[in-house]
Amino acid sequence: ENPAPSLLPVMLAGGDILVIQKFSGLSRLDWNSNIVWHKRMVPHHDISFLSDSTFYVFDAEIKRYRGLMVKFPIIVHMRLDGSVIDVWSAFENLDDTMANLDARSSLDTILEDAIRPEAKGLKKRSGAKGGRRLPQELQDEDGNAKGTIYDYFHANTLTVLKENPLGDHDERFRPGNILTCFRNINQV
Repeated sequence: ENPAPSLLPVMLAGGDILVIQKFSGLSRLDWNSNIVWHKRMVPHHDISFLSDSTFYVFDAEIKRYRGLMVKFPIIVHMRLDGSVIDVWSAFENLDDTMANLDARSSLDTILEDAIRPEAKGLKKRSGAKGGRRLPQELQDEDGNAKGTIYDYFHANTLTVLKENPLGDHDERFRPGNILTCFRNINQV
């Protein structure tokens, strides 16, 4: 079996590299390409290093949201030995996150337009948040969400802010805060 395609290799001190493997995980390889450790996860786009030799990387989780299978980003703080320090889940923090953003996901907008109670041909989804209804075209024959996985935010960039002039005037830009881009809701 061939290894997954590698993205964004990052050379570490001593010659080891961190490699994002699409749909497979995050690996640390030594100078001779031996696997030092491998984490099964869904990393993508960026690895953001801190001065203490730890780093942040995106992961993802699939959760049922409003009757659909939806991918939500996770931000993982890790050590170079592969151990996890902390994890932040967009799904677990969805209410707080959305309360602080200016926009909704296009998924919410589409669902809000499609799930009006007076709409015809819709089945009520008991597992959906708020007892919402799922549009018939998104249902299988049993009324469950079809196999499509929707991307709620589509997180792209992950950067830990360094000392900067804005940090003195706005707490959002303080050094150590994480700057990320959620493409599907047009927010940074």
